[in-house]
Amino acid sequence: MKLSRREFLKRLGAFSLIGSAWGGSQSKTQAKSGLSGLPITDAHEHVSYQGRTLDVFDDLIERYPDFIARIKEAGLWDWFQRERQQAQPLAEAFSIWDTAGVSGCILLAGGFEREKPNFKYEFAELAQYILLDKYPNRFLIASTVDFSMMDEPDFSAKAVAHLEETYKKGCRGLGEIKLHPPYHHMPLDDPRLDPLWETCVRLKIPAHVHVAQPDRYWQPGGPYYRNPDIPSKQSLLDAFERVVKKHPNTTFIAVHMGTNPERLDYLARMLDAYKNYYLDTSAIVWVIEGLGKDPEAGRTFVTKYQDRIVFGGEPRNLRDYMDYRRFFETDETVRGYRGLKLPPEVLQKIYYQNIERLVPEVKHLRDR
Repeated sequence: MKLSRREFLKRLGAFSLIGSAWGGSQSKTQAKSGLSGLPITDAHEHVSYQGRTLDVFDDLIERYPDFIARIKEAGLWDWFQRERQQAQPLAEAFSIWDTAGVSGCILLAGGFEREKPNFKYEFAELAQYILLDKYPNRFLIASTVDFSMMDEPDFSAKAVAHLEETYKKGCRGLGEIKLHPPYHHMPLDDPRLDPLWETCVRLKIPAHVHVAQPDRYWQPGGPYYRNPDIPSKQSLLDAFERVVKKHPNTTFIAVHMGTNPERLDYLARMLDAYKNYYLDTSAIVWVIEGLGKDPEAGRTFVTKYQDRIVFGGEPRNLRDYMDYRRFFETDETVRGYRGLKLPPEVLQKIYYQNIERLVPEVKHLRDR
């Protein structure tokens, strides 16, 4: 049964909070809630997230029969069908984005495994091409690396060639590069990746990098606690700092507030030391906890570095988007932490101006 927009919002429990809010005009319900109505460009989305894939399966079958044939031959057709059954309808995702005021998204590529053939990597890439082709006013896309080839002698050359090829097809970023556990295939400062970082400079695109995980993963009860096969969080952060320092002309967006929102002092040091280092705000629970445990310090930090932070959402559900807005725009308690109540000029930079400066092509998503 197809729900009306009104009924859809009622079922999400959001209709009383916010009406249709994007494009810069403020609805009556938004005004009552104290939210700005400013548009958001989400610089951190995925085709698949938390078990839900945007529904492009019919298009995949129609456009890429060779890929479908290889999936069947590999015995993965049941996996494909399960993903299809759990898929998120595009109409649902578009309604969430429109209601939350998200005018467009940058889709970061997935497929971080090393298995050969790397179907998840290929699936994510093909799905992104479909979405860019069908909805060019909704999406920009990023490329990534097939780490199933990492032990081949020409890995670097192939990775660079692939990035150049995907750039021609519309990719305007590299990432999300994930080399933290359990994807610790090589250190981030492995020299085999150096040509990729430099290619980003030549193509004038940022690299989106996921460096580590929350502190609690290494603490008692956490999955990495006293595991000799897992590098320390600090060693992961140190490896990335060496990369940022070695490639000063490459723009690095360290996702999830640098994967270290627990330590604003560390982030401040990185931002002060490296002008090519940026942060995104994705991973709502982690970010709100890091910035909200001392809201005055959080507000001071975000205000000071307002030119170096881009909005990353990643949630694809209305509650998370609205909690982001409430946390950044009000001093209400959001998930146990008091909001930062940032001024409009700071919100504009985080919500869309900063990413438009780093990726100028993204501006048309807000202008549609």
